Amino acid sequence: MYSKCSQQYWSDRKQRSGTALRFVFVFMAATVSLAIFAVSLHSSRRDDNHQGRKLEPRLHPNPTEGQTKKCKEHFRSIQNDCSIICNEERHSIPRQTMHQACMHGCNIAYKQASEIACSGGTNDDLFNKVEVFSFNHCSKFQNVLPKPEVFSLCRKYHTLALDKGFTLGQHYLLDQIIDFD
Repeated sequence: MYSKCSQQYWSDRKQRSGTALRFVFVFMAATVSLAIFAVSLHSSRRDDNHQGRKLEPRLHPNPTEGQTKKCKEHFRSIQNDCSIICNEERHSIPRQTMHQACMHGCNIAYKQASEIACSGGTNDDLFNKVEVFSFNHCSKFQNVLPKPEVFSLCRKYHTLALDKGFTLGQHYLLDQIIDFD
């Protein structure tokens, strides 16, 4: 008596799950199709807006010697952002060592990167003149315990300071050029 009921129940159940799966598949296909249509419609509108207009590159004049000098003096005289960048490392254990390694790597890289940017240097100049020497700049911490962490921390913040110093140097110099015009 019960065996026929359970067989009938499970056969009905299998038939229902097949239809539910088909419904989910159709719904997903419709959603993907709608998303593709929306993206293609958006991109065609954007292409229509820019059609016929040529984008001209912005040319910046070369900095004068006075502007370059003022930029370099600005980054020599101000307190750089290394104290802010290395603030997290004040609480790393061992505290004094980690913070010193961070400040050492950061200060050297920040000053050199901002000077290269103030001279009108490029990213290639930055890489060739400073980033290659991160190993040498941080070699002081190579044998300090905890051994690999302190050295790698110095190099990590050396790289962060390169990016920050170079970017700020470029922006300061660009502001000087724009204000000059």
